[in-house]
Amino acid sequence: MISTCKNWFLIRFATRYKHFLLAVLLGLSVLAFGLCGIYLHGRGNLDNLVEEKATIANALFQNTIDEAHTAVNKATPLLSTACTTATAEELKRISVLSPNIRTVNLVEDNYIYCSSLINHALTRNENTHIPVTTRLFLATHNYLNPNERILFLGKKSVKSMSSPVLMSNT
Repeated sequence: MISTCKNWFLIRFATRYKHFLLAVLLGLSVLAFGLCGIYLHGRGNLDNLVEEKATIANALFQNTIDEAHTAVNKATPLLSTACTTATAEELKRISVLSPNIRTVNLVEDNYIYCSSLINHALTRNENTHIPVTTRLFLATHNYLNPNERILFLGKKSVKSMSSPVLMSNT
């Protein structure tokens, strides 16, 4: 008899409030579909934004590498000269005219011997040692700031083992 009362109450509740229950279920389903649509739309926009930012970053990096190649090509004729004030001034002029280039250096036997930052020849020591093994590499230090990472672009000279090395920020 108690189970009959419970069933009777549920039947009476369902018949009396069936329109209300249908409206609540319909509202919850619309809300669920709406949230799914918002999520998918937002995810698509985020994917497009990430792709756009990656394209911009790639273009900026390529621009910096192109500037580095230009600066290295301009500095190549200076490899046959000693590090004088005039040589350092020419290196300084090359680096100043390139917006993303910090310094242009001349390297011989993996040691920087002339820089656009200093108007005299540099001595060979651990701070000026640059192992130029590839054309483009990331160094964990430089001779002015040991804790700074620098992107190097180098070009080997055909006449000698010297190479101008260009440093730009990463």
